[in-house]
Amino acid sequence: MTMTHIEQQLENLASPGDRQKHLRGLAVLKQIGGENFGGPVSQLASFSEDLARFTIQYPYGDVLSRDGLDLRTRQILTAATLLAHGSAQSQLSFHLYGLLNAGGTRADVVDLLFISAGLLGFPTAINAVPIVRDILADRDETKNVAGAQTSPAVPDMPSDRFAVLDRIAPDFVNWREHTLGEEIFGAVHLEPRLAHLASAAMLAARGKVGASFDAHIVSALAAGATDSDIVEMVIQLSVYSGFPAALNAAGRARNVLAAPERPRVPRKESIPQKMMRSAS
Repeated sequence: MTMTHIEQQLENLASPGDRQKHLRGLAVLKQIGGENFGGPVSQLASFSEDLARFTIQYPYGDVLSRDGLDLRTRQILTAATLLAHGSAQSQLSFHLYGLLNAGGTRADVVDLLFISAGLLGFPTAINAVPIVRDILADRDETKNVAGAQTSPAVPDMPSDRFAVLDRIAPDFVNWREHTLGEEIFGAVHLEPRLAHLASAAMLAARGKVGASFDAHIVSALAAGATDSDIVEMVIQLSVYSGFPAALNAAGRARNVLAAPERPRVPRKESIPQKMMRSAS
């Protein structure tokens, strides 16, 4: 079956009442999927045309086509969410290719691995390395990437949490600052706004909507994200992590956005020096 036939097959899944949304979804799917945009959904249609139709219309026609975020940002969030799952390898591969198709760079892809290592653990990041290696080799991307951000994207914990940690585990505080701040977030090239949105998406996909999630929301806002950006990130979670994860993240993010005074992320120089000493 040629791609022309596949495209026609997918168009024919639309019913008269949802044709506009269906075609809108197909258009976004083409942008993300490139030459083989229709292959996975065509295979899905052989199992269930209803599920294939829903796959086109909800993720692509309803969510990814929304005006709130550009497609590169949406693909960064999608890839971040799928990285957090750790088991959706074919979908992760499809959407990392999609990130490059949507204007993303090699640096974007590699940065997501760095962030996932810091937030989710090295096994999660290492699990995705073969996929990333194959994608970048296939695209023959240059190995030269832009210089690192001048200021690390890592959010500082609220000072009261630092105080508690410093009393019970000072070495952990030092390790966190050195490893997460300097070696991981300090090495990424993503704009801080995107790094924090991706971080929040990873944490929410894992069900970790606690203080760290709040800190990344606050840091994203401080880096120029809008309330609408946060809402769009949570809406997109409903596609790639399901409604329970999205609803839990929505409740937590709502509290941050509705706070009379949004929590301020402390500047590094305001953190006691004993918490900032080198991990070595």
